[in-house]
This record gives sequence, structure tokens and C-alpha cells, in this order.
Amino acid sequence: MPAFKWNILATCLLGTTGALANAIEIAPPATPLLIRKQLLERPFRVRILIRELTEAKVEIVGSDLRDEKGKLVDGRRLLCLREGKPGPLPSLLGKLELGDSRWNCSAPNYRRRLEGLLRLTPDQGFVGVNGRFYRGSIDLLPKEDGRIQLINELPMDDYLAGLLNKEMRSDFPSEALKAQAIAARSYALATAADRRRSGSFYDMWGTEADQVYEGTHSEDARAFRMVRETKDLVLTHQEDVLKAWYHSSSGGHSELPANVWGESRDDLAYLARESPVDREIAADWSVVLSPLMGLRWAEVGKLLDFRVLERSKGLRVQKVLVTGIHASREWSGDELRKRLGTRWLKSTLFNVRPLGNGWRLEGRGWGHGVGMSQLGARALAKQGKNYKQILEYYYPYSSIRTLPLDEAPPVMAISGR
Repeated sequence: MPAFKWNILATCLLGTTGALANAIEIAPPATPLLIRKQLLERPFRVRILIRELTEAKVEIVGSDLRDEKGKLVDGRRLLCLREGKPGPLPSLLGKLELGDSRWNCSAPNYRRRLEGLLRLTPDQGFVGVNGRFYRGSIDLLPKEDGRIQLINELPMDDYLAGLLNKEMRSDFPSEALKAQAIAARSYALATAADRRRSGSFYDMWGTEADQVYEGTHSEDARAFRMVRETKDLVLTHQEDVLKAWYHSSSGGHSELPANVWGESRDDLAYLARESPVDREIAADWSVVLSPLMGLRWAEVGKLLDFRVLERSKGLRVQKVLVTGIHASREWSGDELRKRLGTRWLKSTLFNVRPLGNGWRLEGRGWGHGVGMSQLGARALAKQGKNYKQILEYYYPYSSIRTLPLDEAPPVMAISGR
């Protein structure tokens, strides 16, 4: 029912009932945001686990600061957090209570201990932590091991504007940036739904484990414009939001999610195939694997042999046999990248050549190879392709749809006299 009809209904109630003792809320039926079997609220706000800290300097920059109950609290202050039990307090300045949290304050540098979840939300401005500033709210959540989790909750569009230049440089063509914004929005929404269904307190990591996000550090006007021009657009597959993976460069061959992470839900939306666009991109690399690198793995020891056992349809290394002086181990290609470092072993699209007392790994591409290649998107945009054509190339079984994440059912409050 349109919102104006609810306003008319509210007027009629006032005219017929006279004075009401309490405020009455009248709202139309909620419009559910059902994503991947998880009901999400609108307006949607994404929760990003930035990192885990042992010490945090928190700077509140803004006109006002409110706690999680909406109470106005004195802002513009610098706080220093340390985990564990508080030390001696030679000069107690007082206590600041926000919600269910309490910070012990001591001079001269405001060292404080966090005893429970603390949410910081400036009405205007930002919250800074260790020199980086964030929009929206910051949750500081202590863990049992004494570390503090830093979680940023903010609207989806602000989040995308903060990550766009971390995932794809701002000097890329506009159509490539638009494709990136839509893919990132889809990935974020699908991942948030999956994580919340599992009971997670946060939706995503702010690292390469999900999507790289560091707050306002990388924002610029162009990033906000790209997000605005693709507002609410998401990729869908089989009537649901697609978890739209992407990477730097496929090296000429794309891959299936199941061959990388063992996940199969989204496999039908992807293809393991040759990509001529990415084949033309210079993305060759090589590294030398020394026998001494086996010392990093105590259960294996100094390496005696290293060989590929299995490849996927995307030609990527699916399984390797690592033999050392202590034991032999079979690892997946993805596990090998994690053990050696993803910046050292850039992809699993490589061949192995014996090299004296070691092995040379000669490969192509950077990343897991699933979904959109960012360098490929740039190449397609330079050929004159628009963002729809770029997304169609990398996600051929998906559709682009509008999902208004900022929409919330209207509420009419009626106050008695």
C-alpha cells in the first residue's frame, strides 16, 4: 500500500478516537529483504571486521557522540585502549559509562580498559582508530584472549566508496569501476547473508580474505560517483544475489569456486574456461622454491621433492605433493598459496621446473581466477565495453537487478493529546 494512504489512515484515527493515551505506530507490512535464505533488515548496514588490536588510540571527530541507546555524550576526545586488567591509577579522572560498557580513565594520557562492547557513533564526522578514520559506527569488542575487535558498521554505499580504490585503482576507466562496484556490492550482500545465517557478529573481513576496506583512507569524489551511478544494482543468479568473486588477473583461464574453496552453491553461475582478453594481459611471474623453505613447516622439514599431482579444468594446480626429510604431505593449490603467501605465489596457474637444488614455479595471473578479472575489466572498458557487457563477460549466467537497500517501511507515529 502506498505511503500516502497510511497518512490518510492516521488522520482518520485521530479524528475518530480523540485523545490517545500513548503513541501508536502504524506501519505497512514489512518488505522483506530475503537474501540467500536469510532475512535482512532495511536500511541495510554492513558490518566489517577491520582488524584485531592489542592497543587502540581512538579519536572522536564530530559535533556529537551518542551511545548505543541514543544518549548524547561529550565528544571530541582522544582515548587510549589497552586490553587486560587495568594497572595502578595514580590519578583517577572519573568513569565514562556508555550502554553496558565502562571505561576506567587515568591521567595523563587517558589509558582506559574496555570491559564490554562499546559502540561509538558520531552524529556528524568520523571515528578514528590508530590514525584511520571511519564513517558510521565503530564497535570495540574485547575477546577472551585480551585483544580488541574493531568492527565498523556503515551504509553499503559508504562502504563501497571506501573499498573501490583499494580493490581497483581510481585511474581505471569508469565502466570498469562501475562493474567493480556492482560486483563488490553483490559479494558483500551475499557474504553478509551467509555469515549472519551462521550467527557471525560481523559480515566480512576488511582484508583480502573478503574485500579490502580501510575506512575513509581511499575515498575520493570519483569513487562516490561510481557508487552513486550504480546505486542498488546487484548481480543475481537463480533469483538470488550472487556471491560475485573477482580477482586481479586470471592469466587467461577462469576457475570454478568449488575448485578453489570446495564451495558449490554458486558454481552454476561460473565457468572454467579460457579468456582471450586476459591471455593478452602481461601477467607472467616466476619464483624459486628452495629446499630450505620446507623448514617453515615443522612436520615436513627440508624439501626433497615437489610435484603437481592434479589440475582442475581451469588448468590450475589442484593438488601438490610436498616431500621433506620428515614427512610427505598432499596440499590443495589454495592451501599451498596460503602457506607460501599469496603475494609470493600469485596464483595456482603455474608449471614446475627442476632448478639445480630447487624448483622454479612459472605462472600467470594473480588471484584465485574465479569471476571477474579486474585487469580484464580494464581491458574491456578500453575496448569500449560498458559495465553491463563487462559483467556479462565474466558472469555469463547472471542478471543485473535493482535491490533498494536503503528502503525502509514508513512508520507513522500518532501522539495523544
